[in-house]
Amino acid sequence: MKTRTLLFGFALCLAIISCTQKKEKDNMQAINTECLDFGRVKTGSDRPSLQYKTEFIKLETSDSCLITNVGQIEYKNDTLFVLDDAAMKLLAFDRQGRFLQAIGQKGNGPGEYALPVSIFLNQHKAALYVIDAAQQKLIEYDANTFAYRKECKLPFTSSCVCVMDNDQHLAWNDTQCQDGETSFYFLTTNADLDVENHYVEKEFKSGYIMAPSVSMFKSGQHVYAYTPFSPVIYELTTDECRPVYNVKYGSYEFPSVTYMNEISNQGTSSYFHKLEASGMISYNKILGNNHSLLTCFMARTSKYIGCYNLQTKTGDIYLLEDFARTLQCGQFEYAATSIETDRFALVMIPSVLKQLEAEKYAYCDGLKNILEQTSEEDNPIICLLTIK
Repeated sequence: MKTRTLLFGFALCLAIISCTQKKEKDNMQAINTECLDFGRVKTGSDRPSLQYKTEFIKLETSDSCLITNVGQIEYKNDTLFVLDDAAMKLLAFDRQGRFLQAIGQKGNGPGEYALPVSIFLNQHKAALYVIDAAQQKLIEYDANTFAYRKECKLPFTSSCVCVMDNDQHLAWNDTQCQDGETSFYFLTTNADLDVENHYVEKEFKSGYIMAPSVSMFKSGQHVYAYTPFSPVIYELTTDECRPVYNVKYGSYEFPSVTYMNEISNQGTSSYFHKLEASGMISYNKILGNNHSLLTCFMARTSKYIGCYNLQTKTGDIYLLEDFARTLQCGQFEYAATSIETDRFALVMIPSVLKQLEAEKYAYCDGLKNILEQTSEEDNPIICLLTIK
């Protein structure tokens, strides 16, 4: 009996210590992050807090470069790299939207991909990387000549990998096995892809995670990352993972780990409908550059876009359709990526824009001129958005 009492007391002490450590960790995280308050949701008639500049690129349309869905865009030296994640192809266009060539091809051989889910540029190495989720390999192409360089097998499941200048890797971990290092969201590896560090434990563990395929973005020499259902943005290096920002979207809240475990039966069943009905944030995508953040999130069935100027510490939130109306751009798809140092790329579908044009929608001058030369079957139009 005495032994049982001692064991119970020891277990209770461990539980108290564990809870105390978690509370201290959460408190430290709150203390050490800067709150980025985007403010309340504006309507289309509200005056924006920020200034916006738009520029448009009409992607060339031909049989060799037809696009089904723009999943991601990267930019280097006046070249737009467009990942079509529906048709499984990677295409290069110049800054004026003229088609240059396809990069790689669908297949199972060297330099070929079966399910490309994300791309990443390393400017210093003039390298373009593709993650093939079906074969779990990282493929490298020359970003200037588009030639295949090499590929390597990933020792873990990932939809997003950032290759650093020293050939070390920062990776998002999609592996469902929840043991050891695979129970963490972020992994860092050496040049041989041996895991060296792991960061941010997966407190909510589920095979039903609804999250963007790319959960990292690069700003200058800094890499930032975030996790599903959390407002925290981390600065990530091969040696450290530091919480730096905490986003706040007006009155909308992120679901707690306790709530997520409750509605998903501890991560064993789909929770999407219950989370959607709750009114809490069910999807969150964050893009960033040297001066600003652009976020896309969902609550219930509504899509929102948030813009934040890191210099002035001010932000805007709009329903996605209200934001497009404010800029006289008709209708946006969600943001594809951040490009250059101060712009974001948003995708617009010509058939939708032409339908609005038939309904006498008043477009801004730059887009109006492009639409005069556009048909409903043409490739998407890219809106380059600058947040001032």
